[in-house]
Amino acid sequence: MKRVTNMPNTKKSVTVVKKQKTARVNGSRGLHETLIEAYSGINGFNTYSIGASQDKSTYGEVTLSGIRTLYEKFKQYGRLDKTGRPCFYDLGSGVGKVVVGMAVLNNEINCYGIENMGERARLALSAYGKLRSPNVQRRVHFIHDSILNKTVTIRDACWVFISNLCFDADTQAGLTERLAAELTIGTIIICSRQLVVSPTQFETLESACVIPMSWSNSSSCWIYRKI
Repeated sequence: MKRVTNMPNTKKSVTVVKKQKTARVNGSRGLHETLIEAYSGINGFNTYSIGASQDKSTYGEVTLSGIRTLYEKFKQYGRLDKTGRPCFYDLGSGVGKVVVGMAVLNNEINCYGIENMGERARLALSAYGKLRSPNVQRRVHFIHDSILNKTVTIRDACWVFISNLCFDADTQAGLTERLAAELTIGTIIICSRQLVVSPTQFETLESACVIPMSWSNSSSCWIYRKI
């Protein structure tokens, strides 16, 4: 298992200006500023053929407005676990924009991205290194591994996002099995393709939730709650 995650900041000086900057990034305007800064020169669409081998390598992203919509939907349906640090997971996180976005929009949640393609995981770490807010940076974690690898636990998830539109049948089946086995009651899952799940384990909350994506501003998602 290869883990790509955050690292301690070696810079010792923290100025008043930096603290003001940190406050600005925790909001909708801060989301735009943070993503522009962190992802300057980083383009996930250029990685579609790098290291793809036999794996499906189609790539797409949630747009800026889509990240905001995604966050509001999670808030609408899922209360964050206050007994510990609440966690968000993006399974198949690409270059990590949704992971960073969630950390910006909520100043308490830990945000994890799991990505199997090495080049995309590397670009996510590059963006991580350009985050200016210590509060955001310490809560963003990127993991280079398969989303089907059960040694990387998702049991502490409160919110899960999956852009699974192009997943093959085996990946889809394996992922559904993992969600059913590991997620706790009340966890909210938002995905871009319907999951074949048991109604005794998952409640369908929405089946046509519009969340803008790079391929369509009217892309629809499914929303489930683990029961």
